Amino acid sequence: MPVKNGKQYIDQINNAKPNVWLRGEQVTGMLSEHKAFRGLMSTQADLYEMQLKDEFKDKLTYTSPETGDSVGLSFLQPKTKEELEKRRIMMSVWGQKHHGLLGRSPDYMNTAMMAYYAAADLLAENNPQFAENMKNYYHYCLEHDITLSHAFIQPHASRYSDIEEDGTIISCAAKVVDQDKDGIIVTGAFLLATQGVTADEILVYPPGSFYMQEEDNPNTFAFAVPNNLPGIKWICRESLVGGDSTFDYPLSSQFEEMDTLVIFDEVKVPWDRVFILGSDSMSTRYFAESNFHVHAAHPVVCRYVAKTEFVLSIILNMVESLDKGTYPLVKEQVTEVIVNLETLKALLLASEAGASIDRWGSMLPDGTTPMDSKQYFPQNLSANDGNHTVNWR
Repeated sequence: MPVKNGKQYIDQINNAKPNVWLRGEQVTGMLSEHKAFRGLMSTQADLYEMQLKDEFKDKLTYTSPETGDSVGLSFLQPKTKEELEKRRIMMSVWGQKHHGLLGRSPDYMNTAMMAYYAAADLLAENNPQFAENMKNYYHYCLEHDITLSHAFIQPHASRYSDIEEDGTIISCAAKVVDQDKDGIIVTGAFLLATQGVTADEILVYPPGSFYMQEEDNPNTFAFAVPNNLPGIKWICRESLVGGDSTFDYPLSSQFEEMDTLVIFDEVKVPWDRVFILGSDSMSTRYFAESNFHVHAAHPVVCRYVAKTEFVLSIILNMVESLDKGTYPLVKEQVTEVIVNLETLKALLLASEAGASIDRWGSMLPDGTTPMDSKQYFPQNLSANDGNHTVNWR
């Protein structure tokens, strides 16, 4: 099927009816009508709607070699610098739409799936079927324009275990408690599923242990499942939405991405959705050797540029409204923001200019410059009034 439109995105989330809890109460009714989610869902629906508009279609989509349908360009495995540039343009168009304020807009996890798909053959060293599962899941996400969230972190409490008198170790860490011919059964909790309830599915991939690695560790796995499987419960943090008015609450009414604690209570994960099981060494290798971090940094820096442009626009509007443009100190501070913006743009372009083909056939951005950007952005883009530093990350 071709890329989905905004209505299809909203209908899919509403029809899924995940088990969502906010402020101690279960959320009932359609999520798109709930104050905590409707603004974000409307914004995200606009992103999907752009894929079908003539002015954006060529920038946001490409033709699937398998079906001939238009599919999301952020899923594309870049094999040339030209394709890497196309991905950057796509992610920048979406970034400008949400002003860089959506840290987990769909292109982020689409990029992650692309990186994992490209490196899927590595999984065959442990289990050829897991490699096929990853490839098939990527194509499923691509051809159905799946909105994907992720959970990579175990709660801090899971680092501590209680030892019973009989020597049994009790821990709240999520783990595989059983398996049968149909799949694995997982119990435990995960953080930090941003947009977990406003996505179709979730990729769960807690990093395996780097120390004393095991090959049959029940706490080590990677899989992807719909967000409404029986036994999955989403516990939301406090909503930051101040109100529905985009005039009075221009940011929280449109860009509040809900974070959740997601609890698995004996959830059955089908075998065809399992990618890693038990192997700490494969878990750590796949995370690193797929070049996930470098690929994912590409859309992150696109977002940094869009966010800096947004803030600069606000600053310039304030300067003009207050008629402060001739003040030397104001000129100096505005110029600093402009320099920061141009530096981020230069780092983004440098990552593409220095790109090279990796072992999986992907045109990989230069690994240094995106990581430099991730350090530069939060450390330098702040406004100092002489007494307080106001950071606008």
